Amino acid sequence: MYKRLIIGLLLVLLWVGATNVYAHLTGAFAEYLASVHDESTTNKLKQEVDSIEAEIGELIPRMNTKEKEYKLKQTVAVDKLLFYNEQGLDMWASMLQQSSDVVDLLGNQWLMERNLNAYLHELEQLHTDYSQLVLTKDTLSRYRELLDTIGRNLALRQPYLDSVKDYSLEEKSNFLDIDWDSEVEDKLVAALDKDKQLVIGGWREWVAPRSRMSVPNDAAYEMNEEWLNERSSLHYYFRSDHIYTVFEQPGANVILIGQVLNNDQNHAELQFESGFYNGFLMPAVLLEELKGFRLPYEELKMLQGATKASYLQQSSGKLLLLSTP
Repeated sequence: MYKRLIIGLLLVLLWVGATNVYAHLTGAFAEYLASVHDESTTNKLKQEVDSIEAEIGELIPRMNTKEKEYKLKQTVAVDKLLFYNEQGLDMWASMLQQSSDVVDLLGNQWLMERNLNAYLHELEQLHTDYSQLVLTKDTLSRYRELLDTIGRNLALRQPYLDSVKDYSLEEKSNFLDIDWDSEVEDKLVAALDKDKQLVIGGWREWVAPRSRMSVPNDAAYEMNEEWLNERSSLHYYFRSDHIYTVFEQPGANVILIGQVLNNDQNHAELQFESGFYNGFLMPAVLLEELKGFRLPYEELKMLQGATKASYLQQSSGKLLLLSTP
């Protein structure tokens, strides 16, 4: 691939003049000149890896504890269910036969209803425990998937450096620039634009009432990352601290890291604060032209159950619309 890029570079030089091309490439990608050999530029991604691994380390024992508790309660619940199924009707018939007056009958009926209500409460709690267990497992799965994505991004750095080891630092950066311009930039911008149009036209379909598993409890609505990922050529990972937008194709891996923030048009917009292309820190000039999806903030606040003081909060796997008085 790099032989092709070198030939392409020579053709460009012949066409527009060496001085202008060199000035453009080293100007736009000036930060690449420092980052090509500077391992510290990957620290942000490596810190994210450490952070996610730490969260996984905390979640696994909690998940194992929840799973043991759930299985124990499940066994008890099954035994009770079988008992009520097999003996419940016989017990009721026996109570009717043995009751000597209405007071005894009503008292026995009250006791049985009380036991049944307590059992139904146990089943409801069991379902809640199960839902939380599923949520924890899903969170772990997403974290591991994100770790794999970051790993693939970082893994592409050294092969590139090995392939251009005989060239000067400026040439290495120029080749990286040409790779970006010719193979990545247009496709990534087009994918982001498509998602912007998707959200602008379909945000009402995306927004759903808060599920029982959502945290915090004052969330009125939620926007699940799955809805977006099912319709996008990009892949999004929603976390409480950042949203990761990933573009992948053979030989190219881009991770954009950002947050949903208010913009000047009173929209909630995914704004990128940093990015990595094949393990290299992307210069700020590239991030300026990469725009994420937008949500109409004022219209969100007009949804039933929301208030003018409602605000968006990033969470694991989703965006939450929190309702405040």
